[in-house]
Amino acid sequence: MKNLNINLKIKSKLLILFFALFFFSATAIKDLEIYSGNKTIKLSIEIAKTEDERQMGLMYRDSLCKTCGMIFEFEEESIKHFWMKNTKISLDMIFINKNKQIVGFVKNTTPYSEKSCYIERKSTYVLEVNSGFVDENRIKIGDYINY
Repeated sequence: MKNLNINLKIKSKLLILFFALFFFSATAIKDLEIYSGNKTIKLSIEIAKTEDERQMGLMYRDSLCKTCGMIFEFEEESIKHFWMKNTKISLDMIFINKNKQIVGFVKNTTPYSEKSCYIERKSTYVLEVNSGFVDENRIKIGDYINY
């Protein structure tokens, strides 16, 4: 009987985690373009615009497709701090101002780290993509996005 109670508790916790991941994950999918020099880089992104969506972010995911990402939208332009708690994959974070111009990067983040990831410039959006994406695509400060 004791094992049955333990199994039910574990199953209950897993069910709660499943519903949290399902309901609090960003569901809006859009195309995003990065204009870098004379080239356009296209991504399929999820949009995290509510507090719950931003808090969940890309946590607990095993992978992210090569042309996928998540953009975090905020109401105000300010210095944004992120961390990698419960995030299994290494990411590049692209910080973008209210004019949708790239103002900085945090590259090759460390999975599960609770260290604050930020830049010393104000941003309204933060785009998370796979680690190495910024360098592979030669994205620079001053490039623009549109979605």
